[in-house]
Parts: sequence; structure tokens; C-alpha cells
Amino acid sequence: MSHSCPDPADANAELRALVEQLHATHERILALTGGGIDAVHHSSGATYMLREAQRDLQDERAHQAANARERGAILDALPAAIALLDHAGRVHSTNQGWRRHGRPFAGCNARPGDDYLAACRASPDLPDTVAGGLGQRIHALLNGDGESASLEYAVGEKESAYHFRATLAPVLIDGEGGVVLMHADITEQRQLERERQRGQRLEALGQLTGGVAHDFNNLLTVICGNAEILQRGDIPSDETSRLLANLRTAGERATRLTRHLLAFARQQPLAPERLDLCRHLEGQRELLQQSVTEAVTLELCLADTPCITRVDPGQLDAAILNLAVNARDAMPGGGHLRIAVDHAAPRDPEIPPGSGPYVRLRVVDTGAGMPPEVRDRIFDPFFTTKPRAHGTGLGLSMVHGFVRQSGGDLSVRSEPGAGTAITLLLPRIPGVEAKAVAPVPGGEDACSGAHVLVVEDDPLVRDYVVTLLGGLGYSVSAAGDAAEALATLEASTPLPDLMFSDVVMPGGQDGHQLAAEVARRWPAVRVLLASGYLERDAGEPPPGQTPHFIPKPYRRATLAAKLAEILGTQ
Repeated sequence: MSHSCPDPADANAELRALVEQLHATHERILALTGGGIDAVHHSSGATYMLREAQRDLQDERAHQAANARERGAILDALPAAIALLDHAGRVHSTNQGWRRHGRPFAGCNARPGDDYLAACRASPDLPDTVAGGLGQRIHALLNGDGESASLEYAVGEKESAYHFRATLAPVLIDGEGGVVLMHADITEQRQLERERQRGQRLEALGQLTGGVAHDFNNLLTVICGNAEILQRGDIPSDETSRLLANLRTAGERATRLTRHLLAFARQQPLAPERLDLCRHLEGQRELLQQSVTEAVTLELCLADTPCITRVDPGQLDAAILNLAVNARDAMPGGGHLRIAVDHAAPRDPEIPPGSGPYVRLRVVDTGAGMPPEVRDRIFDPFFTTKPRAHGTGLGLSMVHGFVRQSGGDLSVRSEPGAGTAITLLLPRIPGVEAKAVAPVPGGEDACSGAHVLVVEDDPLVRDYVVTLLGGLGYSVSAAGDAAEALATLEASTPLPDLMFSDVVMPGGQDGHQLAAEVARRWPAVRVLLASGYLERDAGEPPPGQTPHFIPKPYRRATLAAKLAEILGTQ
């Protein structure tokens, strides 16, 4: 139906006016001639014209009826549910799809003469936002302020919901403004899209699994092989030092790989801090220049005013360094690398609608650029254009995961021969200056002699932690799960100063449930939780306790500083 759809009532009115005019002409002729022979001739001519007009009127009515039947047949044959709404928003007429539709689209119970929006609001399964959105579009069209529009919505629970697309357009009904409304069932289309996305995720998971297995097998070869050699005990001391160094290097590489994977999955436990991005980047100038070599000219363009954000400084440094090294590799013959920090303007095209405010970090190089098929995949895990020995393809996926997990966004502009610009948007925090992190007084030995209860289900990890804490001067007891930890606490006199527990444990009670129980029964015992998963695994802090969390894997110095920080606040 178009906006200028002709109204059959108008054509009928014109024909009726013509017939009335012919009758009036006939009467005037008879009056003027007094009924003579001329009047008869004139009257016969008028009668002929009248009959012709009547036949035209009948033909027109038949034609209009045929057109109406044809239009009705077409509308009834369409799979969509269609209704005409009059100037008051009432249902004027509907097609068969509307009357016989088996799916609960918006207002499906409305019949001719019903208020359509009232029928929408009366539907128990329809979200209020859908009725409101339809109402706004219908009123705009009836007031002449809108154009054709569409709205997608769902009815019902998530997995079993029906999905529809409502299309609205202006139309004339009985000479007044109205709306043609069509609901198309797109449930199967959305289901197919979900299946396709699920298939893509499975394909990506397969690529991810293969890449992880390859890299971890290399690391395990180094770790297990060097450990086997060291276990023989018949090698020179200098060789022992080299093998131990290789073990440590392999372990650090495994740690970085795990962090990259977690960042890609947006599950990297972060330790966000409030910092000025400009000051922080200025402090990294020398490291960045060394990383890109002298062949690349490094330019830092930093805003005059503080650009305060809240991110994990270590992950931020890794992300910036990754982008800088990628830019360097894109300019093998040298070039220019510009790293700029400023405040993103609210209407900047890089800002997603309705989000912000942000501070913006832009990394721009004069390298070879990327074709679209490469640019569209640079954040995919294990996708790389570098030789096998020069990259794992996890660096940019790590940057992507870190930025999104930090509440930000990122975008890429690149064309072959025109360089690459990657923009990171990080949430802007109001303030003039970022706070410096105060060092823990007294160092790692500040609380030596304190009693720590270690709760860890993995025997190897438990043995490592007990040995580590003993070396730091702590008195240590250990438990394999929550039940054993509670029994140890009940029998302890005096109580431990701190409980250091893993989060994910067997036995039906995890770390944060254990922490809540300890806080309820022994509030004087401090709690530190550790996990290799999300920081949110630590759960809500127990009442009266400060939330303390350390991600796995942790080093001796990191754990010592964390324990000193917690116990030093008593």
C-alpha cells in the first residue's frame, strides 16, 4: 500500500455527481420545451446519456470490486500479518495472516474497530518497551511527522521467544491519514543466525585449542625435560644454573600465554588503578623507543590536561608495547610512529552512541597497512601474518580483551599503503591527578612469625605455598578443602592470623563460601583468596572484611607483599 493509494469512495462520489447533473439537465430541457417533439428528442438524448453514465458507474463499481478482491487475495497470500489503522489508531481491516496467525505478535488479538495500542498493552507477554516503541512510531505517522519505519522485538522467554519485525508506513484511509502495519515472523531467521554464530564460536574454539596445545606442549617439553635432567644430580653446577634458568623462562612464558588467553576471553583477573594516561605514557617513553629501535621515529603527543582512567597498569603497558612492536614490524625499513593521548569528544565518530566519556589513546604508523581481509581478523586468536617463529597471534586478541574488560572500546583504520591507526578508548575518571600507590612499609618480612592457614586442594600447589611461606618466616598449617579448614580452625588455639585459600575447590564449598563462614564464626581471621579464573570468583567480601584477592600464578615477592599489606593493616 502506498501513501497516495486512491480511495474508491472518491470515484463513486464523482459518478454520483455526474448522474445527478444529467438528471437536472433532463428536467430543464422538459421545462423549456413544454414537452414538445423537440423536448422528446432532447429528453431521449439525455436519457441515453443517463443510461451510458449508469453503465459506466456499474462498470467502475465492478472494476473496483475486482481490484479489491485482487488486493485482498494478494494481502491474504502474504506470510506476514497486516492491518490498516485509521486516523484514531483503530484497526480498520486485516488480512488472513493477521486473523489466523499462530504466533503472538504485538496486538495479535486486535480486531476491526479495536484500539490497536490498547490491545498491545493488554498482552501479558509483550514487554512495555515494545508497545511504547510502536506507539511512538504510529503517532508520528498519524501526525505527519514520520516516515516508514521498522522495529524488531521478541515475545516470550529468551530461548523460546518468538522474534518479529514490525514495519509501518503512512497510507490514506477514507480520505484521512492512516497507517499500514505489517508484522513479519523472523523467528527461524534468528534461530539460523544463532546456529551460525555457534558454529563460528566452535570453529574459533577449535583453532584456539590447537594453538594452545602446540605452544603449551613446547613449554612442557622444556619444563619436563630440564626437570628430568636436574633430577639425575650428576651435572656440573654451571649447567644446573642454566637448566634452572630455562625452567623459570618456560614457566614465565606459560604465565604470559595464560594471561593472553584470559584477556582474549575477557577473564583476566585485573588489578585496576587510577592513573593519568599522559604521565604514565611519558614514563614509558624510553622503553617504547628501545622496543621500536632507532629506525623508527617515536612521537608522543600528550594532552596538556590530565587524562585520568582506571586500568591495570601492567596490562596497559603490555597492550601499548604490543601495538608499538606490531607497528615497528609493519615498517621494516623504518618509519614514523605516533602515540597520542587526549580526551575523546562526545560526538567524535569513534565514540559508540550513548557511551563515554573516554580518554583516547591512538597508535598511528606509516607502515604498509592492511587489506580488508586482514584488518577484519587481527583480533582473532592465533591469527597472524608473521612467520611462525615471530608471533603467536595472541597479542592483539589480548589487547582487545583487556580494553573490553576495562570497560572501553577500540577501533582500527588501515588501508594498503596508507599505514594503520588503532584507537583505544578507556573510561575517563573525573579528577585532576591520579593517586600514587603507596609502598607497603617494612617489605616482605614485615609480618614474619604470623600464623597462616593454607587451604588448597592441589597437593603440589599446597606444598609449594607451604614451603614458600615457611621461607618467608611464617608459621604455616595446611588443609585440603573447606571441611578440613573449618576443622583445623575449630581445633586451633590460638587462631591463625590469616587464611589463604583457593577459590575453586571440591567438597561442595568453595573459597568465598568458606570465607563467609570464617567471617561469621571467627571475624578476627583475615582472608586472602587466590584463583586462576575471574577475580569475581572471590565473590562478595564477608561482612566486616576487606576484600583481598591475588591471581594465580603468583611469585614469591608478590605474595609476600600482599600478605604484608593485609596483616600490616591489623
